[in-house]
Amino acid sequence: MLQDILKYFPYDNPREGQIELAERAYKALIKGETLVVEAPNGIGKTSAVLSAALLASEKSERRVLYLTRTHSQTDRVVEEVERISEKTEVKYAPIRGMASLCPFNTGLFREGVFCSFIVKKRMCNYTRSIDEVGDIRPLFTEVVILEALRRGQCPYAFSLKLARDSTLIIANYIYVFDMFYSTYLFEKLQLNRPLLIIDEAHNVSDRILDFLRAKARIDRLYDILSRYSSDTGFNGTIKLLDKICESNSKLISGEVLRLVSREEISKLRNFLNEVLERSEERDLMDSSFMDAVKFLRKLEIAVNNMENIVFCREGGRYLAMEPVLPGDLYNTVLGDKFSGIVMMSGTFGGKEAISAELGIELDYIEINPGREEDLHVFVAEGITTRYKKRKKELYKEIADVLSEIVGIVKGNVGIFFPSYQFMERVYEEVESMDKPVFLESRERTARENREMINNFKKMADAGGAVLFGVSGGRNSEGEDFVGKEMSSAVVIGLPYRKPNDLMRLRAAKINEKFPGMGYKVVFTLPAVRMAVQAAARSTRGHRKKVTVAFADDRYKRSDVIDFLPLWVRERISYVKWKDLPRAFREIWEGVASSK
Repeated sequence: MLQDILKYFPYDNPREGQIELAERAYKALIKGETLVVEAPNGIGKTSAVLSAALLASEKSERRVLYLTRTHSQTDRVVEEVERISEKTEVKYAPIRGMASLCPFNTGLFREGVFCSFIVKKRMCNYTRSIDEVGDIRPLFTEVVILEALRRGQCPYAFSLKLARDSTLIIANYIYVFDMFYSTYLFEKLQLNRPLLIIDEAHNVSDRILDFLRAKARIDRLYDILSRYSSDTGFNGTIKLLDKICESNSKLISGEVLRLVSREEISKLRNFLNEVLERSEERDLMDSSFMDAVKFLRKLEIAVNNMENIVFCREGGRYLAMEPVLPGDLYNTVLGDKFSGIVMMSGTFGGKEAISAELGIELDYIEINPGREEDLHVFVAEGITTRYKKRKKELYKEIADVLSEIVGIVKGNVGIFFPSYQFMERVYEEVESMDKPVFLESRERTARENREMINNFKKMADAGGAVLFGVSGGRNSEGEDFVGKEMSSAVVIGLPYRKPNDLMRLRAAKINEKFPGMGYKVVFTLPAVRMAVQAAARSTRGHRKKVTVAFADDRYKRSDVIDFLPLWVRERISYVKWKDLPRAFREIWEGVASSK
């Protein structure tokens, strides 16, 4: 098997653990199983699993769908495939969402309705038919867009044409975890139980829940059923809405779906298709209208999962439909659609955690090869960011310690906080730092954020800079910082989410099947994942020194430690919070300093 795998392996000398990973992934895919791979950044998961998937595709004659979360991750996969193609030709294509490919992007691309509208109105100039695409390499997204526009063709249709003729399709999460995009992709590309690779899959349970999640304005739901319906054939659906709106409960059981007959559900599906055809221009341009259509369409799946559904009103105007556990939806979203699945991440939290979270038993492997860099991991004691402990003095103390650390580290430093509000409070207390500070913001567009991050990276060879970010924020996952682009990461606090009734219900349901795991999986595990993902931004690329610190007493708790990956657990040193700069100085300057 080794020689077969090496045929698709992009490098001459595999790193430690890569061949083991490739062989395990190949066996899982060829046998139609699901494999969960937990391995840290920088060991070459992408190239190992790609080689396994392409070999499995060759042997099984099935296509490969490779899911990525971000555009930069897609381009990384393209780079690896290009290297593979230097040895063995691979037909591949990347697909992004329609909104990110269309030159008329307005943000209103739900189910392609806006696209159909502007074509009918002859507002789109890129409608030439696509017969042949020719040989275009490499297929970075920008290359695809520019080539399609040069030909006067729609970039989205152009990428779909490429994908129809490809063995490997690199796509965004939306094409599997959104009910409508998934149906569209499988029909358009005629996919028949392909092999599936999910990159950065630690949030896969939440993505499965997205498949059935829906939220819409209540008045819009009633409006569609009354304004577009010429008869009273949807009494059950209207009674459903009435029942939910009249309830005083925070969470309404999905059992209320029994008010809607299967005959009515079937009729509702056809009706909604007609609604989209007959809709007025102002409706198609209104996101609240499309949200309501989507909500009603999802009732078709909800009636088959009513024991796993709850409804809740939000703010009086909105109605939300929420699935409780991903396990009951797993086969609908993944299991029945794919012949073999590999999920990869560095932060699953161990086999017990991911099994309890997904509610199913999975094959699991953790790979933790030796690392070339001199990596040091600290847990800082004597500090907590618990909400009740947050005072001005705490923000000032954190600002002072961080300012000292920044002056010690050579290269860029990433500092990640539990929330934007917390970050801003600390930033207000910063008197001076030896390096310029780049402040993450929710208000920036994706393009503006990308420009900020690129400027931050450039500072690595110009004296260094500091990134103030948020754990679970836009720059703490999926973004690559190589070498001195982030020589050190400090994670302030443990980013627990604010609990609500749905989370408590979810925890109770998990406890029924996995006793004692409910609170850990629903509350602690996501917090640990966000913290480790943020810290891991500094561990990509080989360099002499890397320092990582987790600053909060709660990192000493056994339930938190259990979810930390091996590369963190085996390197932890405990140090007092105010002594953290001294510990950093000993590493970066090579001498002990006085306290």
